[in-house]
Amino acid sequence: MQSRKLLLVLSSFLALAAASPGAEPRVWKIGEAFRITLPETYERGVPFTVTIEILQEPAEAQQLDLRFNYIRNDGSFGGSLQPAGPRVAVTGVTKVTREVTITEDKPDLGVALLTVYLSPDGSWSRRTRQAAIPLLPAEGDRALFEKQAEQATRQTGEKPVSFERYVPRDTYFAQREDAPGVRDWKTDPQQLPPLEKILAQPPPDRPVYGLYCWADEFARAAAEIRKVGFRSARLSGPWANAGNALRFAAENDIEILYTLMAGDDAAAFRANRPPRYENDEAFLEAFRANIEAFLDRFGPEGSFFAGTGLRSPVRAIELWNEPNFHYLIPDGADRRAQEPRRQALYARMIAIGYDAVKAKAPGIQVAAFAAGGADSGDLRFIRAILESAPDVTRKMDLLSTHPYTKGAPPEAQRHRPWGSYSIANNLAEIRGLLSAAGAPEMPVWYTEMGWQIADEHGGDFPVPANAATSIVTPDLHAAYVVRNYLWALRLGIPRVLVMHLHDSDQFNGGFLDRATLAWRPTAHATRNLIALLPNPKILDAQSDGDGNTYVYRYQADAADTGSGQVIAAWNVAGPKDLRLAVPGVEDGVELRLYDLVGNTRAAVVEGGSVSLQAGPYPVFVKIQ
Repeated sequence: MQSRKLLLVLSSFLALAAASPGAEPRVWKIGEAFRITLPETYERGVPFTVTIEILQEPAEAQQLDLRFNYIRNDGSFGGSLQPAGPRVAVTGVTKVTREVTITEDKPDLGVALLTVYLSPDGSWSRRTRQAAIPLLPAEGDRALFEKQAEQATRQTGEKPVSFERYVPRDTYFAQREDAPGVRDWKTDPQQLPPLEKILAQPPPDRPVYGLYCWADEFARAAAEIRKVGFRSARLSGPWANAGNALRFAAENDIEILYTLMAGDDAAAFRANRPPRYENDEAFLEAFRANIEAFLDRFGPEGSFFAGTGLRSPVRAIELWNEPNFHYLIPDGADRRAQEPRRQALYARMIAIGYDAVKAKAPGIQVAAFAAGGADSGDLRFIRAILESAPDVTRKMDLLSTHPYTKGAPPEAQRHRPWGSYSIANNLAEIRGLLSAAGAPEMPVWYTEMGWQIADEHGGDFPVPANAATSIVTPDLHAAYVVRNYLWALRLGIPRVLVMHLHDSDQFNGGFLDRATLAWRPTAHATRNLIALLPNPKILDAQSDGDGNTYVYRYQADAADTGSGQVIAAWNVAGPKDLRLAVPGVEDGVELRLYDLVGNTRAAVVEGGSVSLQAGPYPVFVKIQ
């Protein structure tokens, strides 16, 4: 999910006024919200007129914003094309006419989109009405235009659900049910690595908790990132202006994995991929040159930190983002037909990228694959390369992947019409593939994953009907992210970098609200987890999934034997009454229980144990 949202096109619902094909101008009536008049086609650099009629008086003063986005030739959303003029204040029924000129172009621009929205303060997250209307370039693809026009006919102009600022409850000790229901998951048995192997692992060098965002977003939210307590982050996006983010990371001892493509600025970052180049060799040279330029600037011997007394926080370079998807080679008419070329090209990219990194910075780790895992898409890509070119494991220090489960809990099995998958079972297969390729102990990092909430709870993006089974409540979102960090420890995964700091790429998965940086329940829950377990190591398991119950005891800080111990307990379906053993604590001693966001209550030790109720929201027992 690398593409970045500026003002993204919505898929709400709309009614289209009758107009003869090819008529100019064409009138689009958008429910009872707008009437928009503009040509069907445009020529770059040639002015044309856009008229927006506001058909209903708003309840409060609004700001009208217009901009152009675009759809790529392959039908995927491309992002922002250019602004369409200044914001306009709207207080009642009115008509706005604007002379506009599209001057910008993209190598893969298929259709331009006029995006229109009203909001009380100009904030996308508080939009009240919206529309997205296609415009066909003079030499564009009429079939692609008609597809976008058909989507436009399903808009209403009204935001589908009301915006609600969600705040965490006062307590999460009252557990809830989390039955599979509409989200198509089951608590099937999981293939876990032997517990003895996990317990025998050396203490972690850094906490598992991390997040993923673009560098400029990271810098903007630096104060909130510090408050939550993150010590690891995956940064991506154009790196030319990443200095503020990397300086903040260096000053606060935050380890950075940077995902590199083949360009350093916004235009090159999106465009520099194989279709732009004469042949694969030219593309591979651009890829290598971009890695070298990044390290010359921000690496351990780079110019940016020279003389500052600061050490570069970049500890790993990830070679591309989700090369098994369209981010490397566009899908085209037959998506599966592109897979062999992607696999062959990426195998070459691993070797070239590894050598480029090690020549400049031998101490930096190289993360390969970065495979998109939605609907288990990572496995096919990883399997194909490791089976056809097993020697690539000599040109990588760790394997990175993105195991999204689309609404299923981290410990559960997601069921689809074509089969099922889970985080643990997929990891077991990846481990088997690495073993067969001669790298059985290679670390695996989860450099992108997460769950998403609905727009009615503050998500920036409307959720399409076909994504309903992927949506969780903000409370469950917080619980899943926390449990996923703990689940990764049980699976032997040293880093988990959650998508996203705030909602991005049409995915409502943020720790923070995009517009205000206000904390969602997930940020509160993650801060509580880090405060209780700043760098945990598993000591034992009282329940390793029996009856859907998970109970683990941790050293709170693996580097400090005096840091105390914490027991975490949860039940996937919940609620369930439990008695947890508290070794070394005498009867009558009062211990503190912590809920998901840090509220506490007392529990008295009786018979060497404490009683509590666990469910989807983890409960923590702090042992001094």
